[in-house]
Amino acid sequence: MKFYLYPFLFITFLLKLVIVSVYGSSWVWNKFFRKKSKSTSIQDSEKELISRKAFLRNVSLATSTLPFGGIAYAVISGSTDFQIHRQRIIIPNLPKAFHGLRLLQFSDFHAGSFLSRKPVQQGLELIQKEKPDIICFTGDLINYKAKEVKEYFPFLDKLHAPLGIYANLGNHDYGLYHHWKTWNQQEKERRVNAVAAVFEELNWKLLKNETVILTESQEKLALVGIENWSVMDTFPTYGNLKLALQGSEEASSKILLSHDPSHWKAEVLKQYPQIDLMLAGHTHGSQFGIEWGDFKWSPIQYVYEHWAGLYQHEQQYLYVNRGFGHSELFPGRIGILPEITVLELVRV
Repeated sequence: MKFYLYPFLFITFLLKLVIVSVYGSSWVWNKFFRKKSKSTSIQDSEKELISRKAFLRNVSLATSTLPFGGIAYAVISGSTDFQIHRQRIIIPNLPKAFHGLRLLQFSDFHAGSFLSRKPVQQGLELIQKEKPDIICFTGDLINYKAKEVKEYFPFLDKLHAPLGIYANLGNHDYGLYHHWKTWNQQEKERRVNAVAAVFEELNWKLLKNETVILTESQEKLALVGIENWSVMDTFPTYGNLKLALQGSEEASSKILLSHDPSHWKAEVLKQYPQIDLMLAGHTHGSQFGIEWGDFKWSPIQYVYEHWAGLYQHEQQYLYVNRGFGHSELFPGRIGILPEITVLELVRV
C-alpha cells in the first residue's frame, strides 16, 4: 500500500526543489552575472538586499502553499470528479448475438473511505444513466469491514442491467487490513462470507473461481471471475483460474474478472489464450499523475506495467479501471480521476 503515499512524497520533493531553485538561481545571478556599480552607496546596497530577501521570502511562502492547496482540491473535488471512459473493443470470435454489447465496469469502491454520501450517489447515478447491458465490478468493495457498505445500500441497490451485475473479490474484500483481535483461516472465511452476503443482498452475482454462461439466441458468452490473484507477496492470492474456467468450454468468447492487473501478464497471457478480455482495477492509477491526450504518467507505472486503460497483446485485451473510490491513506486524486468504464464489444 506504500504507493498511495507517493503523491505526498512527490509534492514534498517538488516544494523543496522549487525553493532551492529560487534561492540558487538568485545566488548564481548575483555571483556571476550581476554587474556591480562602484558608485552604489552602502544604504542603497542594504535596501536592495532587504528588497531581494523580501521577494525571495514571499516567493517561497507562496510556493509552499501550492501543495496544500493542491491536496485540498484533490480531497474536496478530485476524489469525486467521476470520468466516463468509453472504449470500443474488437473481439473477432464474439458471438453474433452479443455484437454491440455495452459492458460497464467499475472497481475499487472502497466503502468507508468517502467523506460524503452525496458525491457517491451522483457517481452511481452516472452509472445507471448509461443503461448498460451488463455491469461488472472488479473488486475492493470495502476497506476493512463489510458493514461499511450499509450506508450506500440505497444507491447501490438502484443499479440495474438486463444481463445482470457480476463481481469478484479484491485484496481488501478479505478484511486483511483491519487489526482484528484474532485471525486464522476460520476468521478469514467468516470475513469473506460477510462480504459475500453484501453482494447477495444487492443481488450482484459474486464469482469466486467460477464461470457463468450468458446466453442470447442460443449463443454463449462466458463470464469468468476469480478471487484475488497477485504476483506480489504483499497481496493475497486465492484465485484459481484453471478451476474457474471449468464449464466455460461451450462459450466461444470469455471475459475474465480479475482484480489485480499483474495477473494478465504473469498467467493469463502465458497459459490461457482463450481469455479474450480481462477486466481489472486495484492500482487506482496511484490517484496521482498526468493524463494529457495519449500521454499518461503516474508513479504507479514503476510498480505495475499495466496500470490504467486498455492494453492489447495479439488478440487478447486487458482493461484496467482507475477506480471509483480511493484509498483511506490518501482520500483524494490529483490528475488521475475516478473512473466509470463503458466498453462496447464488437465482432469487427
